[in-house]
Amino acid sequence: MKFRAKDIMTTAVVTVPPEAKIDKVLGLLLRHHISGLLVVDDDKHLRGIISELDLLRLLYDTQAKQDGVGQYCSHDIVSVRIDDPLHEVTEIFLENTFRRVPVLDDEDRVVGVISRRDLVRYIHEVRQRIAAVMDNRKNSRREKRPELAAV
Repeated sequence: MKFRAKDIMTTAVVTVPPEAKIDKVLGLLLRHHISGLLVVDDDKHLRGIISELDLLRLLYDTQAKQDGVGQYCSHDIVSVRIDDPLHEVTEIFLENTFRRVPVLDDEDRVVGVISRRDLVRYIHEVRQRIAAVMDNRKNSRREKRPELAAV
């Protein structure tokens, strides 16, 4: 069974339009305990990502308060498709320093996001399941062979 981006993506994605003001974005990041937001147009097409780092760069720019985030967000974005295999998503995170990857449908609309944390959580869950299966097999063999029960 191949696991896909859709299997672990977060679908409740916090997004902002390009014209959203810096203060609104700061508030959303803090309220939702996230480190970046997807910038999307009215049709949910990805226009950029605004991160904490982008916002830190604007700290002393007084003009930035008046402008929309669309002109300050990162536009060179790596995204994945909903059916992309998880090993490809993992490779993207291993080769880059960003913390999130937008997930797009066949019409290039944002349908989710995968964070490094989502991937780490998924790997942890899989490892836990494997350990449980191995424990069950081990216990099952002991029950079938009483001489191993004392081991």
